[in-house]
Amino acid sequence: GAMIFSTLYFSFSFLRMSTIGLTAQADGRGDAAEVRIVLYRGGLIAIALAIIMMVFQDPIGRYAFQLTDATETVQTYGLSYFDIRIWGAPAALLNLVILGWMFGFTNLVNVVLDFVFVFGFDWGIEGVALATVIGELVGAALGLFFIARRLRHLGQSLLPDWVSVLEPAGLRRLFGVNRDLLIRTF
Repeated sequence: GAMIFSTLYFSFSFLRMSTIGLTAQADGRGDAAEVRIVLYRGGLIAIALAIIMMVFQDPIGRYAFQLTDATETVQTYGLSYFDIRIWGAPAALLNLVILGWMFGFTNLVNVVLDFVFVFGFDWGIEGVALATVIGELVGAALGLFFIARRLRHLGQSLLPDWVSVLEPAGLRRLFGVNRDLLIRTF
């Protein structure tokens, strides 16, 4: 069931990608109203798609499980999981739009710097690469800013407790999960 949802939601990643580009363009024009409208439009499309998924959950679920080699018992449990989990589709698809909207601002940095580095400084492909690196750094900094705000709200320090972070059993558990997900992805 989880595999089917991962595949299903991955197929809607266009919601994130389109929101990234349109948000960056609107922000680059200085059109704050359009920046907000892009978020709402993407959200509207996400909700509409989620409603369609929920309305057609029976045929979607049954078809998806027919594509697997699951036993009848696994299919029965999987469909039970699917029938409940489908109700999270509006939130899952909205998350794609929200992530795209946030990424749009980091892509704006990339686009502006592409223009400056390539046309202003004549740095060619190296300028494009450097602009992308700086855009990624800005995105990471923005993400860390939100993480820091959340941790402060939870009464936690942004500075890690390295003894806990480097605890061998915890690291093995994380590497094991990542290994398994990498294998599953391939």
